[in-house]
Amino acid sequence: MKLSQTLLAAIAIASFAAHASAATSAVDVNDIAQSYVKLASHEIYPGHHTYLSLLEQRLYRQRGWVEYCIWPLTSPAALVAEGLAEYGRRDLILAGRELTEFARTQLCPLTGLDPNGIETYFEIMALKDDLDAALIETARRYLDGKMERDDASTWLARYGLVTPSGADSLLNFVDQYRSYAVTYTLGRDLVKARVTRQPDPAATAAKRWDIFETLLTTPQTPAALMQQR
Repeated sequence: MKLSQTLLAAIAIASFAAHASAATSAVDVNDIAQSYVKLASHEIYPGHHTYLSLLEQRLYRQRGWVEYCIWPLTSPAALVAEGLAEYGRRDLILAGRELTEFARTQLCPLTGLDPNGIETYFEIMALKDDLDAALIETARRYLDGKMERDDASTWLARYGLVTPSGADSLLNFVDQYRSYAVTYTLGRDLVKARVTRQPDPAATAAKRWDIFETLLTTPQTPAALMQQR
């Protein structure tokens, strides 16, 4: 695996992974990025770099399916790619108690932060993550011309607990990438429903990883994920 990183300030997105070939990706990071743990999980492992490298190896190089030698950014496949990346970073790698312990034993000592109250912090952030769907409705109304930018910012602050600067960044993203903004939350919901759709509600983490690996290495469409829920 080879990775390069470039710091950018001219894109309306926190980070962007561009896959080249032969398990090589370039990760561009905007100066608005706030969490590099989340960024690395989403863009690198088990997110985009992992996903596109596996598709290239399994489908293009091994099977000769030339349609998988390119990856259009704005396409139905974006819902799958962003859903896999978000599910991987939120629900598989460093999720729950594992993330709390990583922060307590690794990140806090490195940064000099007091680890007291770290459990409460992550509990609050997990609850806040559940408010991400507010962006979908905000983007819908904003792009349909039913909501002015100031009103959209207020909506995000009230229903998504987003700071003014965070709302501004999100709306800049919506201005530039439009409906792509919904792929993260909706895509994660589709992937999560597929991975957790099992007879045994107490299925092991290993089983969830197995299903996730299958989704990473086989052709998937939003329609197929919806049928598998």
